[in-house]
Amino acid sequence: MNNINKIINKNDKNDKNDKNDKNDKRNNNIKIIDKNNKEYIEYKKNINIKILLNKFKKILQEKKIKLEKNIDKKSNIIKYRERRKDLINFLNKKYKNKYIHLSNNLLNVKNIIDYKKEYNQYVLKFNDKKSNIYYNPKGIWVGCGSDWISFVDKYISPYYEYQNKISKWSKFKYVYEIKINKDSVLKIKNIKELILFQNKYAFYDKKTHNFNIKWKEVKKIYDGLIICPYLGSNIWNETNITFYLNKYAEKYIKETLKNDILKHPKLYLEWYRHWETGSGVIWSKSGIKDIILIKTYDENNK
Repeated sequence: MNNINKIINKNDKNDKNDKNDKNDKRNNNIKIIDKNNKEYIEYKKNINIKILLNKFKKILQEKKIKLEKNIDKKSNIIKYRERRKDLINFLNKKYKNKYIHLSNNLLNVKNIIDYKKEYNQYVLKFNDKKSNIYYNPKGIWVGCGSDWISFVDKYISPYYEYQNKISKWSKFKYVYEIKINKDSVLKIKNIKELILFQNKYAFYDKKTHNFNIKWKEVKKIYDGLIICPYLGSNIWNETNITFYLNKYAEKYIKETLKNDILKHPKLYLEWYRHWETGSGVIWSKSGIKDIILIKTYDENNK
């Protein structure tokens, strides 16, 4: 009996020892897991920090690239602004009453295109539709002295610069004086002469409800037309490059005033208002005596 009790007690002890061992192991396991968790958390933290740092570096790099681009844009804007100012001063001093053409191409009388028999014209789209009231004849367009580049500097460039852009009219490289054939190019110098021209060559198009010029007829007689100085300031008081006289409005005005519309040049000279500054166009080679390169600009405005 005693032996049996000893065996039982021994077994109980063994069971207790087993339980204790298991508990110890479990506790040890828990400790190991806890330790691993801390290391894992620390590891994850490091990984997350690295990811964040990489993201931050990428953002900084993108910001830097964007900033550099903006700086380049700003420097280009300043460069072309200085170019315009320089040319305005240059023309005002030496070429005030000359006819000036700006280009990115090297020109001479031989390589220009003759548009004498070409009746396709530039078209300004109005409300996504072609409106022939704003047609301009193709050819070599000239400004009267600094008139055109001054107009670009005052009215067009600020609009583009506000959007961090540069207008194409500022990106000229070559400045030419155009010597015209005075016998074949028509020059209009005042409002009286402009109205005489209007009365002789204008027509009222019932389809488009616009007054326009019979450019085909004009081209048969002349090699070009120059209107200097700009007469629009005396007709419309102020330049407005964003205003276009809607064809329906013009129809209403025409039907209301009938022949009395001829007393109001600002209502029927809309084709000319779009010229915007003292300028002209020579569409025939025979209207040009010579093309003289008077100034060039490189990337550094020299």
